[in-house]
Amino acid sequence: MKRKKVFIAMGNSPLRATIIEIVQQEPGFVLAADTLPHSFLQEEIEAVMPDLLILEITEQYRFTPITGISFPLPTIFLGNHQEDALESFSYHVVDFLFPHFNRSDFRKALNKYKQWKALFVHHLLMESMPLTVQYPKKIFVEAGQKRRSMDVGSILYLKAEGDYTRIYSIDNNQYMSSYGISVLEKRLDPSNFIRIHRSYIINTDYIKEMYRDISKTYVLLNNKVELSIGRIYLPNLKELLF
Repeated sequence: MKRKKVFIAMGNSPLRATIIEIVQQEPGFVLAADTLPHSFLQEEIEAVMPDLLILEITEQYRFTPITGISFPLPTIFLGNHQEDALESFSYHVVDFLFPHFNRSDFRKALNKYKQWKALFVHHLLMESMPLTVQYPKKIFVEAGQKRRSMDVGSILYLKAEGDYTRIYSIDNNQYMSSYGISVLEKRLDPSNFIRIHRSYIINTDYIKEMYRDISKTYVLLNNKVELSIGRIYLPNLKELLF
């Protein structure tokens, strides 16, 4: 049976080493990542695609690192406040552990995850959810005061600009979307559109070449567009290599 990947994001408390030790010893689990909470945590989570997240709620980042996660991610939360425990129900919470929990409490949380996962799979089967997602072939983009119809296949790449996203087409036009790039990523067919950087999504139909320059890797698209590839997104492109 495939072992479940666990992603741990918590501060340097004495319990950190204990949790890592338990995960490494627990049958059926493997430690996939171990890091501190930080502003780009969501990108690392998306790159690893863990089965279970253990996340410490900090005053600085709160629930921000998982707000835009694109897949159902069961999570064991660690926190200090009752209001955080209540807010955790807005996510795929497995358990919420307050300070001074012990080994037994954490092992119970892992067992809750196993039950949660079994119920989730059962729910998918009962609901007969489709195995494939229908992605749009056409979208409407802002063009002045109007909305213009655009073939999704004509998108060259997308660039994040704060809370907005700029869409570049193969015919050298640009359009601004009021949605963030993580939202649009979920709406685009992953067989054609790949995230290569926290700021870029590209259409793989228009890749001309990839190359490395000293410490960075770049992708060259049609129209001589050159974009850098984020380190954690390199595995996405390596799947295209034969």
